[in-house]
Amino acid sequence: MIRSRLSTMVSVAGLLTASCVDDSVRRAASTITVTTQATSEECPTGGVAFLTGEDGDGDGELTEDETSDRRVACNGQDAAQTLVEVIPIPLGDARCGLGGVEVRSGVDGNEDGDLQDDEVQSTEIVCTPTGQGIGVVEGDVVLSNGFELALFRGVKEVTGDLTVDCGSNATITSLAPLQDLEIVGGDLRIEDCPGLGTTDLPALREVGSLSFIGVGETFEPVGFNALTTVEGSLALRTARGGTPTKRIVGFKALTEVTAITITAFEVTTLDGFDALQEIPNTLSISGGEGDDDPLTEIDAFGALETLGWLRVSSLDNLEHLDNFTSITSLEELDLRRLPKLTSFDVAQVATNLQFFYLEDLPSLTSLEDLSALQTVGATSPYVNIYLNGLDGLTSLDDLTALTSIACNALTIRHNDNLQDLDDLVGLTTLDCSTYTIQDNPKLCLSVQTALEATAGKGISWTSNGTDPSCD
Repeated sequence: MIRSRLSTMVSVAGLLTASCVDDSVRRAASTITVTTQATSEECPTGGVAFLTGEDGDGDGELTEDETSDRRVACNGQDAAQTLVEVIPIPLGDARCGLGGVEVRSGVDGNEDGDLQDDEVQSTEIVCTPTGQGIGVVEGDVVLSNGFELALFRGVKEVTGDLTVDCGSNATITSLAPLQDLEIVGGDLRIEDCPGLGTTDLPALREVGSLSFIGVGETFEPVGFNALTTVEGSLALRTARGGTPTKRIVGFKALTEVTAITITAFEVTTLDGFDALQEIPNTLSISGGEGDDDPLTEIDAFGALETLGWLRVSSLDNLEHLDNFTSITSLEELDLRRLPKLTSFDVAQVATNLQFFYLEDLPSLTSLEDLSALQTVGATSPYVNIYLNGLDGLTSLDDLTALTSIACNALTIRHNDNLQDLDDLVGLTTLDCSTYTIQDNPKLCLSVQTALEATAGKGISWTSNGTDPSCD
């Protein structure tokens, strides 16, 4: 791991026995900066030498042949009273574009243990070297501040996991030092980085999984257009606050991913993923329930053909799901809490679903987008068919191609205007373990009788229409 231990104020005696940064501040696997004791010729009263160079054998030390730069900070006449202050220089500073350290030393004249400005006798600036085509970093890596990020510039591959853990530090506003990163063999996690704004890793091609967790209100994933392969899952999450004009745009070369989860708080634009044709597991896109997220349409995923489970939920202004017309295979459909949704073309070609769950879609007036559906069935411990809160729906007449339902559970609840279930009554096969028909005030007793005849068993019928003459 790369962990910074730069002291705000350290004594020279301590520096001569321990390095500033774990004996070496590693820049990738080969360019490093180390601290060591200065020679008596360099500093007659003792001091510190900062060596920078290519660690060719990867042992964490620099030989004379490997050292390309050497800086020293010498003690004063009274070594016991000499202090050295090591101050990190952030990425983008005018003195060091890639960051570095400022080393100040001087005699502690007033013996208060702090190096005052008027006590400074020597100042050295040690900058992070520019990228030199660094190759592979073996194992897992954790970067926890801007200085460590700067040291990582030029790295092209990490064989294990790479975690950027800002520790809720808002001073890290960019992942620009990772601009050369191409491959992460394990997981790439960006955690607790509230200062991140528009973010791109332009060279990243392959990663085990990719996730952004705990980002701040200005975060926008825009780009990632070299990324072709995510072996596991991709998780993108924006945050609330700031100007609600956030975008999730890019990922134009991505062709392989197992699952995608997008939490689109205050997102106005969701576009990209142009080359992606298959997601074998889940595509989940959600906002915050009752938070009036502004997204009205999803322009991404236009080439998607095969999808395991589509789940879209809690987007108060989403009106259509009409960018999924290329889908030819869909196993599960789950749409919830979408008060303005009027259509979902995603399912027009679905002939067999294992599961469909429609909840709180009051603007939906028909199920014509399921008109190609022929069968519903799978062995599952869950409810396979769930229709709840579809107040604009009066019938299931658009399920004209449906012939067979074999499922664990069928539930129809809280549909204020639903008047008949004729397309279920007329099925060739209706075989579910349980049936729950509840709180549909316009469904009459004759529907219960006809449905029980088709199912060949009793059903749970609660708080529906009760007047036999209402037909």
